[in-house]
Amino acid sequence: MERALLKIEKAVVDEINSGVPPPNAPSTVKRKKSSKTLIDKGKMRGHVDHRITGEGLNLKGSVGFYDEENAKKARINSEGTKDGRIPPRPFLEPAFDKAAPGAADEMAEEILAQVEKELRRR
Repeated sequence: MERALLKIEKAVVDEINSGVPPPNAPSTVKRKKSSKTLIDKGKMRGHVDHRITGEGLNLKGSVGFYDEENAKKARINSEGTKDGRIPPRPFLEPAFDKAAPGAADEMAEEILAQVEKELRRR
């Protein structure tokens, strides 16, 4: 599961780095001295993380932002603000959609390796 979650985590960072449209407003570009959307100082991007909870056959994995400050930034950037000052720039779902097939393959390989390991013990 670790490898699969790392693959999704990387996809989220790649999506942030891709410059998700729409472009920044000219005033934002001037303030940030950059036209890169979703990146101001890189703090949010640097806090993409994954977690594995549970044990045995009840493992669950997730990828996201686990500190309140960056979770709030991610939500605002993904959904935009009600006043329209920040337009929606979805990046989590597209990243997951891109990474899901490869992550599923990683999970299948890990499960198969564990089954083979267990069968060799017997």
